[in-house]
Amino acid sequence: MDFLTQRLAHLLWQTEEKPSLEGMMDENARALARIRDILADNALDDFQCVEKIVLVLEELGVDCGDRHDFG
Repeated sequence: MDFLTQRLAHLLWQTEEKPSLEGMMDENARALARIRDILADNALDDFQCVEKIVLVLEELGVDCGDRHDFG
C-alpha cells in the first residue's frame, strides 16, 4: 500500500469525521518538518535517528515493516 493510501486509511479508521485533503497534507508537512529536525539532530546516532523517523511515520498510520525493530 502506498503512503497516501495508508494515510487515508488511517484517518478513516481514526475518526468518524470525514478527513480533508488539506488537513492530511498539513499533517504530512508537519511530519516532514519533524523528520527534517530529526535528521539535523547531531546528538542522535544513526539507529536513534531511524527509530525516531519510524515513530513519526507510524503516528501517521504508515506501516514501516519490522526491519527497524531490533528489540
